[in-house]
Amino acid sequence: MADDASSRQARQALLEVCAPEAAAASRAQHTAKKKSLKTDLKKASGYAKKLKELVANQVASLQKDAETLNLFMYVSEVVAALHSPELLSRLKQADCASVAQLCAAFHLR
Repeated sequence: MADDASSRQARQALLEVCAPEAAAASRAQHTAKKKSLKTDLKKASGYAKKLKELVANQVASLQKDAETLNLFMYVSEVVAALHSPELLSRLKQADCASVAQLCAAFHLR
């Protein structure tokens, strides 16, 4: 029961963060700091590879990297990696929350 309640709270927190007003504010902040983001080709392509091999314990580092990397040119790769049949077939139910957090982080950009 405690896991169920904590997962409901996590979902509610994601919904609040991704609300239109909060998303607009987050996108404005992201646009303001866009010039300071790293545009390193090696790091960005490595990030896309990490997404393809997503493991639940990597989500925190992937979220942190998403905040510091300029992934504008890799949007299609990121979406393909998160929606790939290989990833979706090997995900466990516990990993779905991690993928939802990553999707929310990209939504806020």
